[in-house]
Amino acid sequence: MLLNEPLADHTQSSNEELSGDETLQQQEPQDRDNNDFQDALSDREKKRRRRRNVASDNARTTAHNDRQQEESRKSRSKAIIGTGEITSIKVVPKRRVQTCTGLFVSRLQPSTHADQLTRFISKAASYNVKVEKLPPKHESYSSFFIKANANDRKKLMDASIWPKGCVLKPYFE
Repeated sequence: MLLNEPLADHTQSSNEELSGDETLQQQEPQDRDNNDFQDALSDREKKRRRRRNVASDNARTTAHNDRQQEESRKSRSKAIIGTGEITSIKVVPKRRVQTCTGLFVSRLQPSTHADQLTRFISKAASYNVKVEKLPPKHESYSSFFIKANANDRKKLMDASIWPKGCVLKPYFE
């Protein structure tokens, strides 16, 4: 019996341990759910905070870049153009300023011809102009160059003369 008694005591203590484990197992799912919930909340909160930090960092970076650009604009000095009569160094001539020589008309039907546009302008505005069809970039519309003097160009830039949806711009050369 002595052999059995320690066994019994051992089984009792192990039963007690099991009963303690059982109570822990009964509590664990609730604790796990609670801990999972807390972890999920903290993960969501961490993500929110990261997003906020990224947004605020982007805003700070943008503001910083804007300040730097503004400071660099202020610090740039205007160019100085030489006036000396030195002939040993050759200077590239200044580029010619582009001048408006006519009008660019676009978004007309691909079947439109230059003579049709010339007749339209002479009837609508009584101007003497030269019209040249430009090579198409796209087959869906046609574009034209209208050569006219400065006064006629200003008058031709009136949107009410042109069909709705037609694009009209100054033409520079």
